[in-house]
Amino acid sequence: MFTDTNTHYTSKNVVGSSTATSNTTSALTNGNVYLNSVENGVVTSTHKISGSGATTVTTDASGNIIISSTDNNTTYGAAGSSLGLVKSGGDVTISSGTITVNDDSHNHVISNVDGLQGQLDSINSSLNNMSKSFYEEDLNAITWKTSGYCYGCTNRPSGATNGYLEVIYGSSNLILQRYTNYGSVVSWSRQFLDGANWSEWTKEITTASFSLSGTTLTITTT
Repeated sequence: MFTDTNTHYTSKNVVGSSTATSNTTSALTNGNVYLNSVENGVVTSTHKISGSGATTVTTDASGNIIISSTDNNTTYGAAGSSLGLVKSGGDVTISSGTITVNDDSHNHVISNVDGLQGQLDSINSSLNNMSKSFYEEDLNAITWKTSGYCYGCTNRPSGATNGYLEVIYGSSNLILQRYTNYGSVVSWSRQFLDGANWSEWTKEITTASFSLSGTTLTITTT
């Protein structure tokens, strides 16, 4: 009687086609990837591994399984004290699904806020223009609300000396300048009405003497 004494037995898992008994040596596409159980060189079971939708299952030429997805959406858990990867604490508080940045939790510099420096510069410029001294400046060019002392300024009233300028601004077409000589009460005014030209300086009545003779009233201004 013959007795088989060969007890050698092999079993392994391989990645390849549905009939493969060894790992694939070429890349496989989605829908063509199988995990096989092989015993003594015979496929005893095979399991297809396949992705669907945005997910694919492929292999490289060495039989490594590659799972890929084009879906980058993230699903967060129910609202509470945490929301996905964001948790309460420090700068942030989460309550009933609402994320709140806590007051005074951190600091910023001016450059962190777009446009803030420009706004601050504009405000500073406006404040500087409200009251200042004008040195040899062209009064025709001063068209903003301001007041100050003029020294050697051009386009001031004929006969005027150094003195005080006041600008009353209504709009770009409604501007009034008033000029008063230093050390006296002699004043002139003019208007900028059409957005392009100043009117002539007009001397304002500051003092007057009156004389009445019969029915005639004579007023002399100085």
